[in-house]
Amino acid sequence: MLLIICVYSLSAQTDSLVYLDEVEILGSPVNKYLAGTVIQTIRSGQSGALDQLADNSSIYFKEYGNGQLSTITLRGTSASHTNVLWNGLPVNSPTLGQTDFTIWPMFLVDDLAIQKGSGSSSFGSGSIGGSIILDNSVIKNDSLITLYTGVGSFGQLDLGSAVQLQIGELTSETRLFTGKIQNNFPYELRGEEVRQEHASVDRLGVSQRVNLAAGNHFLFAEAAYARNDRQIQPTITSTSRDVLLSENLRFVISDEIFSNKFRHFISVGYTWDQTVFNEVSTTGSHQIIGNYAFDFQVGKKITSRLGMTAIEAWATSGSYSGRERQNQIHLFSSWNFSLLDGLLLSLNLREAIHDENAVFAPSIGGEWTPLKSFDRLKIRGQVGRGYRVPTFNDLFWNPGGNPDLLPEFSINYEAGIDLTGDTFSLGITGFVSDIDQWIQWIPTDGIWSPLNIRNVNVTGVEVSSTTSFSFDFCNLSLHANYEYTLSRDLSAPENTQLPYVPRHSGFTQLKVARKHAHITGRWNYTGERFNTLSNSRQGRIDDFGLLDIIVGQSFDVAQIAFTARISANNVFDTGYENVINTAMPGRNYLIELTIRY
Repeated sequence: MLLIICVYSLSAQTDSLVYLDEVEILGSPVNKYLAGTVIQTIRSGQSGALDQLADNSSIYFKEYGNGQLSTITLRGTSASHTNVLWNGLPVNSPTLGQTDFTIWPMFLVDDLAIQKGSGSSSFGSGSIGGSIILDNSVIKNDSLITLYTGVGSFGQLDLGSAVQLQIGELTSETRLFTGKIQNNFPYELRGEEVRQEHASVDRLGVSQRVNLAAGNHFLFAEAAYARNDRQIQPTITSTSRDVLLSENLRFVISDEIFSNKFRHFISVGYTWDQTVFNEVSTTGSHQIIGNYAFDFQVGKKITSRLGMTAIEAWATSGSYSGRERQNQIHLFSSWNFSLLDGLLLSLNLREAIHDENAVFAPSIGGEWTPLKSFDRLKIRGQVGRGYRVPTFNDLFWNPGGNPDLLPEFSINYEAGIDLTGDTFSLGITGFVSDIDQWIQWIPTDGIWSPLNIRNVNVTGVEVSSTTSFSFDFCNLSLHANYEYTLSRDLSAPENTQLPYVPRHSGFTQLKVARKHAHITGRWNYTGERFNTLSNSRQGRIDDFGLLDIIVGQSFDVAQIAFTARISANNVFDTGYENVINTAMPGRNYLIELTIRY
């Protein structure tokens, strides 16, 4: 019998998410100058939305139900302290300052990177806890036609298609995804089984990408649209029947001009976000973004990048006095120094002007290989200043908005050690963040209003390891990580944790593959959380662990490749809550088939 909890797939197409080694991708314009930080690269799969990362890592997502609003928590911060970039464009909502990770289907994403820790000197406002980097700029010529279908519990049906066309140096790809889930799952309430109502979700995503290589130019363009139409799942104590329609439109066109010694990168992008609550209350925002960067070599051991980003944003809402606008200008300079053998240093400097607020965000990081005879040991670290400017809602909400708000600031420290071998890797990272002028909404004379009053200290440790073995009859791989995060408001009682930040979280995945068949077992643990700063017993949310088992098979017929998977999720039928008083599904199944030609 095959080991039930084993399997490392020989094909990258057999798992929804495939974790690669943590690396510094020196060829990428977004993370070339990030020595000393933790960067985890992920190859996307077919099913699910971006919040699927919660199933495959120890990253905590605050989920308001299955397929409902889902926001990320990185290194003990809030959702607005994680910057999300799409093909180099910052795409967090200008009104809320965060991203709902359920809106964008994984089917529209090729490569994804998670950069943990301060990244404001590289990516701008919001990169205090970390950054999520989505990159589709290189079309992979792996199949002309891809068809995907997924059928699952509680009325889930997903369909996707991708078509590639290549004419000379021109490559085009069109993707379409549609999905629906009824979400009528049963759960236990006061000792009785009830069925969830009013929680269905309809999703649509479409993208068009074009690559053109012409001499020393590389032209890229993508237009993408996502629509999420959902019934807002009520809590177990509510009978509300609210609905929310969310729409995102993103467009970018870029030109990369390169030679052996320099590289020019120019891009222009546009983003549009709109939400309609209960079919009557509409909030919309627009951004026009221009980027320019010039990379060049200074001698043999120094590389540099100089550049500028300009952003024009405006938003309208029934809760604003009218159309509100913001302007941003970012000037940045990045440097890599490899002056000594085994030592790489990165220096990043950013001067950002947001309307009347000028912000300076520097960082310095390094990676050191102390033993020339043993280059598998690496010591790394970074110190950086992070910041987040107030959102449109913070400034202009009527009543309550505060136009006198100041940006939030942080000082972030991290240090780690990496050890790699032929069949294993181990990484340990310790981090400390001091965040000042954290914006908090509090009641003042009966009206909720934001103020710069919170001072937060975050300390923590991350451990990540991988091990693989090859036998005559199978290949085996184990991936595990653990995070301990202490996130405290220094004005609150001692040792109380910020709401919805688990102190302990972990993930373990064991896989085994024989030829093109595989079985995967993964265990995801989330520690206890609290929904109030006082950490009262009444606001305690129990810890939980979820076991998923996935069985897959790949085979070819003529020139057509088939990949089939069956997933059993929450195998032990664990009852749990991610957000207090919000039901989540028990044991459920998903059958998937991908056809490539």
